[in-house]
Amino acid sequence: MIDASGEVGAASEQRPLAESGLGFVKRDQCVKNEEEQGLLEFQVVKNDKTIQSMRYLIDLKNIIAKQLPRMPRNYIVKLTMDRQHEAMIIIRRQQGKRPQILGGCVFRPFMSQRFAEIVFLAITTSEQVRGLGTRLMNKLKDHAQGVGIQYFLTYADNNAIEFFKKQGFNEKGYMPQGRWKGYIKDYNGSTMMQCQIVRDVDYVNISEILKQQRDAIIAKIKSVINLKVQPGLVFEGRKGPYEFDEIPGLKEAGWTIKTYEQAKEGEEKTFEQQCEDILKGLFEHVNSWPFQKAVDARKVPDYYNSL
Repeated sequence: MIDASGEVGAASEQRPLAESGLGFVKRDQCVKNEEEQGLLEFQVVKNDKTIQSMRYLIDLKNIIAKQLPRMPRNYIVKLTMDRQHEAMIIIRRQQGKRPQILGGCVFRPFMSQRFAEIVFLAITTSEQVRGLGTRLMNKLKDHAQGVGIQYFLTYADNNAIEFFKKQGFNEKGYMPQGRWKGYIKDYNGSTMMQCQIVRDVDYVNISEILKQQRDAIIAKIKSVINLKVQPGLVFEGRKGPYEFDEIPGLKEAGWTIKTYEQAKEGEEKTFEQQCEDILKGLFEHVNSWPFQKAVDARKVPDYYNSL
């Protein structure tokens, strides 16, 4: 269960859900750069009785206990040290110093059912709100792809829901209930959230891929628009308003006197309204029916594996 009273990893980074632009991409990329420089390392550990693993897990346990003060300490110790659970930890390496644990995620894989339950996720206070939580989730998804995990499940409290939504979790639950019911514990006062691990998504490099896609779209837009800055209109000494034909750039931009008059008569639609009109047209198209609803995995169990 994720209790976000302190952080939930970066879960209580107090930012709105709908972020402007691709801010989360920039944060993920910054942490990725540190990782490539050898300053940060993401590693999966478990209680294998080795001294190194025990040190890492104890450090992570202390961070979780500090960030989740309402969570019973013995419960944190029990799950973190349980040999059926694993943890992906964030390690900062500095020359001449002992490796420092910055945070991590404790999870329990159910390999026969091909899902994992995320139990704890916490980042140390001094390292919050700079993208470590997002990068941690992307690395965890990459690990899940490698071992055959198809879904993440977690119980999140109200403070953690927004963070997990940003990481691709939702409350609808597309995973067939028969695959997880009875395997994980139900928690009162928390929301069950699920995330499907898409096999063909490169989660480790997703920030770079999204930036490339964004740049490609902007470049395409620039290639088809006739962008030219016209000189300003001069009103000094003028007795009347400018006529349509006198305003430089209107005709070059594709405007006619007819479309200009029509635009003045009607109320301009917002960008959201224009998008809604496009979606409405798509849904009403006679051939759109196969794409209007996701394929129910309960009816076609092998669909998402074969696609």
